[in-house]
Amino acid sequence: MRCAVVVPRIARLSTRAAIPPQVPLGHLLIASELRRRGHSATLIDADLECLSIRQTLQRVAACKPSAVLVGHPASTIAHMRCMELFRCLRQASSTASLIYGGVHPTYHPDVVFRNPEMAPDYLVQHEAERVCADLVDRLEDQSPALSDLPGVVSLARGAPQARAASPIQVLDDFAPSWDAFPEVQCYRAFGMPSAVVQFSRGCPRRCGYCGQFMFWKSWRHRSVESFAAEIDRLAHSRTGVLWIADENWSVNPAVFHDLLRALARNRRRPHLIVAMEGAHLIRDRHDFGLYREAGISMVMVGFDAGEQDAYGAVGKRAPPTQLSVAMRAMCDAGIAPIVNAFIDENTQTQEAFRQLSALDAPYYNLLFPTPHAWTEFGKNNASRVCHESIDRWDYRHPVLGASAPDLLRQSWIAKLLEVLLHTQGFTRLLRSRQLRKNRLAVEALPLTAMVFLVEVGEQIVRAAWSAYRYCFSDPSQAMPGASGACQQDIVEGMHDMVTESARRNG
Repeated sequence: MRCAVVVPRIARLSTRAAIPPQVPLGHLLIASELRRRGHSATLIDADLECLSIRQTLQRVAACKPSAVLVGHPASTIAHMRCMELFRCLRQASSTASLIYGGVHPTYHPDVVFRNPEMAPDYLVQHEAERVCADLVDRLEDQSPALSDLPGVVSLARGAPQARAASPIQVLDDFAPSWDAFPEVQCYRAFGMPSAVVQFSRGCPRRCGYCGQFMFWKSWRHRSVESFAAEIDRLAHSRTGVLWIADENWSVNPAVFHDLLRALARNRRRPHLIVAMEGAHLIRDRHDFGLYREAGISMVMVGFDAGEQDAYGAVGKRAPPTQLSVAMRAMCDAGIAPIVNAFIDENTQTQEAFRQLSALDAPYYNLLFPTPHAWTEFGKNNASRVCHESIDRWDYRHPVLGASAPDLLRQSWIAKLLEVLLHTQGFTRLLRSRQLRKNRLAVEALPLTAMVFLVEVGEQIVRAAWSAYRYCFSDPSQAMPGASGACQQDIVEGMHDMVTESARRNG
């Protein structure tokens, strides 16, 4: 059975200014399993290729698929683009079965099927590799038992809830087939070919702001040998940068250190960009030499700049003084830490700067808490949502506040903090001999500056449009992010320019 696995295009500015879209690992895993079952699967990444909906439809039609599978790694902000693609596919009189998946639709099946003209035929909830392949098998066999397939909600049945599918236990059986999809070699980051890999799934933490532990259900990992061999094969194919797409890959110290030693034994070691808990960095502060030998170049670590556990973090609070010591040890080992810090309308600017600057990291990434409805944090803060357009729910834009001007105030406070923190961080980078030897740490400097300038430009455009609406139109509609044809044309025009520049420069 012919299948098209599609990533729709979304208009996002800041990420495209620094790093082009990366390998959609979930789509690759699904396409790999479909091919192992004897189906034909074609990857179409409209986000990478900057394809319009019309161009995406043309690419899909050229495949002559019997099933079109749609989803996006940025599931929430891409939801409306996915629904628009389904609407256009139906208008084009496509006879293919339309299948949708991802974190956002998993928790909002009632919204997905609310409008039949924009709805898919089937919604796959939670892990999709095995369930999508089972669904396509039954579609090919024209099996009447589709409604009984665990993990699948159908438009025909109209029920918003499906019987949950059991989690995949042996992840090695569903490893990606990189050699079967040569098109993945066109993805780049920091001027080098890049890829996205995954060692483990799930997280034993139960943080109130995160829904990943519910999506993956349980923490599982691939075999150390299999994963290290996959990294080695990618390195031999000249892949220079690997993003580790794990929620919490270091939660089991014995398995994690076995993995690091296995990666260190590989003949070629690409740059690894990983995310870790601050507590785990403190635990391993004497092992950063092994981190570097394994290829780890950048580590993203979360830090709450507000009240302790303000966003429902469970067991992840790291003492700032100990974390600062670990950060300095990482820099001395040539590893660049990136601090991801939440701020909101209650953040005290001076106190936040004092806490964050004490970490002495070279890079900082300020984020805004986003109240996804399926999380405890989202349920408790639904009344504080001031920006309901989910295409802005990307953690880079404030959505919680007392009023529209409050959102604007939060945005500019974040930019002020970034100026101060980046100035200190860049000084830290320049005075560290070991960090200067880290190619990613050095090349991230101009990329960070570019992201900052693009986001400031976007805020100026939105603030100017808001002021114009307030002075010459309905004041009640004057708010940051208000939709308007003029504003949207300017912002998406900036997006096109930045995206094309990022593609050309890799």
